[in-house]
Amino acid sequence: MQQTTCGETHKNEVYSKETIDRFIEKQNKSINRFIKKNCIYSEKSLISDPVLNYLNDIPSNEIDLTLKNLILSEYSSCEKAYPFLGDYFITRFFNLDLKSKNKKSFIYRKSYENKLLEGLRDKNVINLSKWILNNISLEYNIIIEKSDEKDIYIDVIDDFVFDLKYDFDFYKNNKNLCVKDYNFVIIDGFLETVSEIHHLMFNANKTKEPYVIFCHGISEEVKYNILKNNKEGRTQVLPVSIDYNEETLNVLNDLAVLHNDLVVSSKLGQTISQAVSKDLKKAKSITFLENKLLIKSATSKTNIISHRRFLKRRIEDANKKGDVNTDILSKRLKSFSLKSAKIFLPKQLNCNKTFMRDLDYFLRTISSLSKDMIITNTISKENYMVPTHMIKNVEKRVNSLQNILYNIEKIIA
Repeated sequence: MQQTTCGETHKNEVYSKETIDRFIEKQNKSINRFIKKNCIYSEKSLISDPVLNYLNDIPSNEIDLTLKNLILSEYSSCEKAYPFLGDYFITRFFNLDLKSKNKKSFIYRKSYENKLLEGLRDKNVINLSKWILNNISLEYNIIIEKSDEKDIYIDVIDDFVFDLKYDFDFYKNNKNLCVKDYNFVIIDGFLETVSEIHHLMFNANKTKEPYVIFCHGISEEVKYNILKNNKEGRTQVLPVSIDYNEETLNVLNDLAVLHNDLVVSSKLGQTISQAVSKDLKKAKSITFLENKLLIKSATSKTNIISHRRFLKRRIEDANKKGDVNTDILSKRLKSFSLKSAKIFLPKQLNCNKTFMRDLDYFLRTISSLSKDMIITNTISKENYMVPTHMIKNVEKRVNSLQNILYNIEKIIA
């Protein structure tokens, strides 16, 4: 039976494969037009980055814009995975001259330091990177902070850094809060009712001391009561409510090691109300940052080293199996680095995209140096150091998109 349509009928046009071929040809001309050329934008900024200029070159017709969005989507995915990886994708997709072919992969050694520095463009990043490479271990946790000062300055700290997502609603009006000599409890569970922490709230009101609760989630009822009592100055109860997932499965155990204490767990026949009714242990200091905790160790250096060895053995065992993702274990190991460095950046550098992108590249690279690396070139960066598996992933993306465009027979628009 013939289909009947109602309302406005849109007239679609059918475009042949020749449209695709013309699009590829035009895009090749476009990217080559920007190589070694500067472009000035309406806000009078001068840009010499050929990839950025190409991305900002908007096609004049809807079909080309739709097709270019396929390229832009792949570029964005690569760029999110690793700095300048989007540039490498564009370079490979258009088969541009890389000057030198990919070399064999390697594990980073001190002799590669100059190559790493040669891959940087911003002078401030180069100077900062030299200081980091010469003064601190590559196992240090590096934290970036904004500063009102005119110059970059660095503070090497003894705190341990935990990169994790937790409910920051308790601290959004008091960012970078640091408390010392705090009482704490580490709970492998969900805080469901106020009655479970009644004794803790009572003691917090009585002593006016800070109480930190590490747990896997808090009900809205408990959250409301803690926020209200804190706001009115009755208590200083500071929950670290961590989502329960694969990545955070063992984070409470790591926190317990650092606090030289045990995790309260129903598996051991313990209840939350019983645990908090006892005298809680005290720890030295904790700082609450968004998606990050800075904690001064309350245990011995021997215990820290022992726990690091335990995590390293877990990683080695996982690597032997070959099909186990060690990223979570590596992240846990990184949290137990014995030193951290906080880098304070002036506001003008925080707004400088070239500086921030180059700095991101350097920091991401030194955090990946335990992996197989490769040095290659892109259209805009020479001596580009990147994990080998990232390059392989880009090659797959390039081949996939080229196949998609090659196999399009008709376009209806």
